[in-house]
Amino acid sequence: MNYQLKEWPLSNYQIALEVPWDVLADAKTKVLKTYSKDIAIPWFRKGHAPQAEVEKQMRPDYLQMAVYEEVMSGHLRKLVEDEKEKQFIGSPYDINFDEKDGTTTITYTLDTYPVVAVKNDSWKKASLKPVDENVTQEQIDEAVYNFKKQYADYEDADAIAEGTVTRVNYDILDKTWEKFDSSFLFVWDEETKEHPLLKDLFRGKKKDDTFDAPYSEKKLPKILFYTKDKGTPHSMSFTVGEVKKIVLPEFDEKKIAELFGEDAKVKNEAEIVQMITESMKQEKTQAELMKQVEDLLLEIMKGSLSIAIPKTMIDEEVKQRMDNMKERFGWEEKFQTYLKQLGEEKQWEMVKEIADAAKQSLEKFMILRKFVELHELDVDWQKGLDAESKLYEKLTGKKVRSSEFLEKMKD
Repeated sequence: MNYQLKEWPLSNYQIALEVPWDVLADAKTKVLKTYSKDIAIPWFRKGHAPQAEVEKQMRPDYLQMAVYEEVMSGHLRKLVEDEKEKQFIGSPYDINFDEKDGTTTITYTLDTYPVVAVKNDSWKKASLKPVDENVTQEQIDEAVYNFKKQYADYEDADAIAEGTVTRVNYDILDKTWEKFDSSFLFVWDEETKEHPLLKDLFRGKKKDDTFDAPYSEKKLPKILFYTKDKGTPHSMSFTVGEVKKIVLPEFDEKKIAELFGEDAKVKNEAEIVQMITESMKQEKTQAELMKQVEDLLLEIMKGSLSIAIPKTMIDEEVKQRMDNMKERFGWEEKFQTYLKQLGEEKQWEMVKEIADAAKQSLEKFMILRKFVELHELDVDWQKGLDAESKLYEKLTGKKVRSSEFLEKMKD
């Protein structure tokens, strides 16, 4: 069989295969012989019925497609062997058949493993800046406070004040003072810091206090804005629940052993603060490093390095991402319910967004691998951020920050 290859721009080839009648006849014989093993024909043992009798049991369109698949199966094995350097991947798609003058032509598309094209040497000018690892004392204090709050005790308090937490229930009323909706919010330091107007509403209020306030988006904090469509709000009625004072723990050796066990790596509050501080610096360093490298990749993709990701790889990445979504939903039925709620149009939009993200992710990864190769760096791709760290050291002459303190925590 003769075939022609036409290279397409998306890391794939269109293949036109000319199939003479005798090859089709041989393929048909093989298909019918295979099919005869699975069907029962009166007066004949399975696999021993005449070809004509077996053919009567098959739909003509099904038989024709099975013959074409048999031809392609044999051709693909030969194609992969003949064109080893092209590194074909995946399965054929966009398959078409054309019969003319006694010859059948099968055309299909087959992807190849993508290769990064180096268009010029401008990649040599790519650079990274030294990473700023510093965090402010305010950020550290907030992180330490949030960590302590996870282990806080709560005591009764007289009134809402700084350092307390309270659940406040409220009703939404129309202009006739009829309730048409209800909700609640928790009032504590984080909320009053983000929405300062909450202080004016609730500071000093005690348990079981009730009070009304006009509904006004000019005067109310955004957290209390009505966003549903059940009626037109006119006023709000608030009822204060239990008021609790947040009592943060002091992390002495006894408390640490109680909470984290006798084998805890940290032994006092100072070491906890150090652990939190070092973790924040490391996270900031890693986040900035990843952002810089991603920006660098996008820049060199505009100028010197390019790649076309084939459909096969994008489809596989999309499948993995969809499977991850199913896992997050918990089970297939719940995921399918979610898809139905989206509607067909939104489903297509979601899949397109996932496919676009998959394509971009694969592009950046392949460009990163090539960029690392061009710089002749020895990278452990199983180790997180090893490529980014090696590039950082190469392009800045500086080591990526590491913490001896955190390393000891792992031992």
